[in-house]
Amino acid sequence: MSLSNNTKLSLLPLALFTPTLALAANGFHNGYYAGASAGVLRLTSEMSVSSTTLYLNEFYSYQQFNLPYDVDVVNNYGIGSIYFGAGEFIHGTPYYWAIEFSGSWSKNRAIFSNASFFENTNRREATQLTSTVKTKLHEGEFAFDFKPGYLMDLNTMLYGRIGFAINRLKSTAIHHFDLNHFDPNTELGITLDKTKKYLKPFLRLGAGLEHKVGNTASLTADYIYTYYGTIRTAGTARDFAVIAGEDTTFTLIGNSKSKATTNALMLGIKYYFPHLP
Repeated sequence: MSLSNNTKLSLLPLALFTPTLALAANGFHNGYYAGASAGVLRLTSEMSVSSTTLYLNEFYSYQQFNLPYDVDVVNNYGIGSIYFGAGEFIHGTPYYWAIEFSGSWSKNRAIFSNASFFENTNRREATQLTSTVKTKLHEGEFAFDFKPGYLMDLNTMLYGRIGFAINRLKSTAIHHFDLNHFDPNTELGITLDKTKKYLKPFLRLGAGLEHKVGNTASLTADYIYTYYGTIRTAGTARDFAVIAGEDTTFTLIGNSKSKATTNALMLGIKYYFPHLP
C-alpha cells in the first residue's frame, strides 16, 4: 500500500519527533545518577570603601578623608564538584525534570586596598589613611537545584537549573591612620578592624547540555551563576595625643560594602545507575 504525498507530509513532524519520544520511553535518564565536574569559577566583588579621620581639640577641628571609592575586583579560580540526583521524563514526553544535590570546592577571595597620603606643611605634619577590604567565601559549598530539561535528539538534552547554594560570606575591612607631627615630634597610629559574616542560602541559576556517550554515561557542560548579596561593615575608633601642647582627640570612621557574585563554567561526566528489577 502506498501513501499519498499529503499523507507523507503529515507524518513528517511525527517522524522527526519519534526518536526523542523513543529515548524518553527507554528510560536512559530516568532514575538516580551521580557525577563529577571541574572548571573555572570567576568571583566578582563590587566594593565600595570610605574612611575619615577627625581631629578635635580646644582650639581647632580638622578632617581628613578618603572619598568613597568604588571598584570591581575580579578573580578566577579552579572549581571541582560532585553531585547526586534523580529525575524522570514527564509521561513519556521529551520534557524532563530532576532534583540534584551537590558539593563543590573552590578558593574564593577578593582584596582591595587604597591609600591617601599628604603632608600639611602649615601644621608640620604628615598623615596617611589606608583602607583594605577582603571579601571571602568559604571554600566548600553545598547546593540544591531543580533541573527542568528537554530532550533535543537521541543523545542530547538541554536543561536549566534553579536552586540555592549554602555558603558563608565574610568581609573584613581594615582602616588605618598614621600621624607624624614634626614639632614637637609626635607619632600616632589608629587601626579600625571590622568583620561581618553570615551563613545562609543564596540564589543559584544555570543552564547546561548533556550528551550520551554510553549505555549508562553522558558528558555534561554547565554554566552556573550564584548571587551572594551585599555585605557591609562600619565602625569607629578613637585615640588621643598631645599635639603642639594641646590634648587632641582623633576619631577614625570606616565603612565598606561588598556585593559578591560568581560565574562558573564546568565540564563533567555523569553516570546513571541501572534500574533495579
